[in-house]
Amino acid sequence: MKLEAEALIEKNRISQTGVGAISEDSRERLVEMQKFLKDERAKDDEVERELHADQLGGELHKSKK
Repeated sequence: MKLEAEALIEKNRISQTGVGAISEDSRERLVEMQKFLKDERAKDDEVERELHADQLGGELHKSKK
């Protein structure tokens, strides 16, 4: 969550200063944060799928009894 906030702040700062005013470091940092957030969301989605599958498996096991 902290990185999401930092990415939004950086993106907002960049949009306020105009594209021409973005330093290369700022661009690289923003790209790195966006990549990290994408990876973290993918991990969260995977955990959510596994949890859902476990819940379904438990429900199927209960219904067989």
